[in-house]
Amino acid sequence: MNNSSSLILCSALLLLMGVMGCTPLGFTSGTARQGEPFSNNNEGTEDDLATDDEEVDDSGSPTDDGSEGPDDGSEGPDDDGNVGGGGNPNAPQDDAEIVSIDLPSALSCGSTYWASIEMRNIGQATWTRANGYKLGTVDDQDPLYGPDTRVWLDESDAVAPGQTHTFEFELAAPGSGAIYTTDWQMVHEAVTWFGETTSENIDVSCSAASWCD
Repeated sequence: MNNSSSLILCSALLLLMGVMGCTPLGFTSGTARQGEPFSNNNEGTEDDLATDDEEVDDSGSPTDDGSEGPDDGSEGPDDDGNVGGGGNPNAPQDDAEIVSIDLPSALSCGSTYWASIEMRNIGQATWTRANGYKLGTVDDQDPLYGPDTRVWLDESDAVAPGQTHTFEFELAAPGSGAIYTTDWQMVHEAVTWFGETTSENIDVSCSAASWCD
C-alpha cells in the first residue's frame, strides 16, 4: 500500500471515529489557543461538586453531613403538658386555678359541713406554710367560718407549680335562717391575694325542732 492510500485510509478512520464519538488515543476533547494550556470543556471541579452535596436547608431539616438546621430555641412541653419549669414561663409569681369545689347549697341552722376546695398552682412559686401560702375567706370574713379566716397548709406540704392541693375545712351554719355567702381565694400572706375565687350562696333554714333546741 503506497503513502497516498495510507493517508486516505487514516483520514477515513479518523472521520468514522469522530462520527461514533470516539477519541483517538493521545487526543482529548476541547480546544486550546496557541500558547495556552489546554482546557477541558467539562466545567466545575471536585470542590464545586462537593458544595452541592453540603447545602443547608433553611427550613431546619438535617443536611447531608448530619447536622441540624436552625433552632428557634423553644422548649416543648413536658410529660404533663407544662411548658418550662412545670408551668407557663411567663406566668406571675403567684397564681391559682380552681380544680374542684365541695360547698353546700343548703344547711340547717346550727349544723356543720366538711367542705373542700382543690386548687392548682399555676404560678412560679412553690406554696408552703413557712412562706405564708393559705386559702383565705374573701375580705377576711365569712358568716360560716371563723374565728380564723385562713385554711393553713401542713408543715410538710409543698405545692410546686403544676401541682394541686385540696383544702378541707368545717363550715358551721348560723343560728338564724337566711341566705349566706361563703367565698374563698388563695392568699400569699402580707403579699397578695391571687388566683380564681369561688363563691357559694348557702340557704340556711331553721325548722321548728331547731328553735325548740
